[in-house]
Amino acid sequence: MASHAVQLRIQPLDKRPPIPVQIKIKAQAFRDMLAGGQSRFVKAVVPGAAEVAGIAIWMLFDGKTAQVEDGFVPAPPREQTKEDEEALVGVDTEFRKQLGATSNETRDEIMGDSKHWYLSLMVVDPKYQRQGIGQALLEWGLNQADAEGLEVYLESSDAGLRLYRKNGFEIVVWNELPDKQSEGGSLKWPALKRDP
Repeated sequence: MASHAVQLRIQPLDKRPPIPVQIKIKAQAFRDMLAGGQSRFVKAVVPGAAEVAGIAIWMLFDGKTAQVEDGFVPAPPREQTKEDEEALVGVDTEFRKQLGATSNETRDEIMGDSKHWYLSLMVVDPKYQRQGIGQALLEWGLNQADAEGLEVYLESSDAGLRLYRKNGFEIVVWNELPDKQSEGGSLKWPALKRDP
């Protein structure tokens, strides 16, 4: 569900820590996700260069997701760091919790107890968009799901809808969260599912 607009709403650019701190924070968050054992990170790199053109984070859920607190998979226990505190600078934590809880409730309602793949995040560097990178990142997870006969669930930004629908996803429901800062007084995003 992570779209740029949503991330900006949760933590505006002018309230974020400096870039080097943001990189440390994200690196730790990604390490925590990998340590949990259910996340798979897929990256697309520019041929002949070390530049990352895009990434996808796929998660395999085995059964009901209600154990996920506020829509976010908890990291294995570790000592809190200065970066953990800095990560929350400027974050609208109440809105973030509401957003995560809404996302989690929707996923639970749609997927129930079924084992399924979940596309948690997919981003492609704007200079590499419309070159098949998003398709390749998506296909990795779809191939996993098809090989296992599993459904796939995701939430999308408006920009990603065309790609997902082209790959067999159907909109199941539009999530809506009241938000005075969003156009029209609420934030809306679609939840999609693809059958095996």
